[in-house]
Amino acid sequence: MVLTTSPKEVNIYFMKSADTTRPSSRRSRQYRSGDERRLEIVQATIAIIAEQGLREVKTAELARRIGVSEATIFRHFASIEEILVAAVTHEAGLLRARLERFEGSGTAWERAEQLVLSLLEFFEDTGGGPIVIVTGQVIRISPAVRKVALKTLGVARARLLALGGEAAKTGPRGLAADQIADLLIAVVQSCALRWIMSERQWPMQANARAMLRVIGQAIAPEGGRA
Repeated sequence: MVLTTSPKEVNIYFMKSADTTRPSSRRSRQYRSGDERRLEIVQATIAIIAEQGLREVKTAELARRIGVSEATIFRHFASIEEILVAAVTHEAGLLRARLERFEGSGTAWERAEQLVLSLLEFFEDTGGGPIVIVTGQVIRISPAVRKVALKTLGVARARLLALGGEAAKTGPRGLAADQIADLLIAVVQSCALRWIMSERQWPMQANARAMLRVIGQAIAPEGGRA
């Protein structure tokens, strides 16, 4: 799988993760390769987005977090927009890999539930960075970012639509596959936003399970489970 908006972004996606165990001294950072430095900038950008929101991504804050000058930032990226494109591309790649690796077990509905919970677990594990993609917060940055974000959302919806189609066949209530997929996406988006707004204190997984139970009851065969 390859997500592309420019050759530089492809390099960022496929490079090895930066070594975060090294001390944050100027000397240790002085010898970072170009790929390592770009990934470091991308990861700092994602952290700021997850912690403070998209509008707080500024080169001064990136430089402070990494321990370099703003001039160093601009040696690797021409603009804030280019940094954001790289960050979204990186997160989209991780999110798509998660979606494509997912298998699950049980009935179609049980697998759909598992996929939703797997995505929410991924948000928790990454500090919430990918949430800006699934909630559509980044689509106005640039046409390149919009393309990457919508493509990733399309992959998520396609997986849920396939599972929703299987689940709809067993239920007598008349819900179509696209309606089930949209309900599942709404669970992901609403839970993710509520979690971020609560400064990651709201029990996202527990509340998602409660919502999924309600939806599952609505599509269950008479006298049975979805």
